[in-house]
Amino acid sequence: MLINRIFHLSIGWLLNSLAYSIIYPFLPLYLHQYHGIDMKLVGLSFPCMAVGAMIGRRSPACWSTVSAAAGC
Repeated sequence: MLINRIFHLSIGWLLNSLAYSIIYPFLPLYLHQYHGIDMKLVGLSFPCMAVGAMIGRRSPACWSTVSAAAGC
């Protein structure tokens, strides 16, 4: 049934969101303390991940239209 599938997808989305909300505050500490990455570089990685997430969510048709308009 479609309702059952939507329910399962919603539960999966909820668990995924909860996992990210638990991990993100501790990720910079982990990268700095255990891997020795400078905190400036760790801090720069978060905006880059946000931009990558925004770009990744756009449809390919949208980007092809933008690139055609830009003459790429």
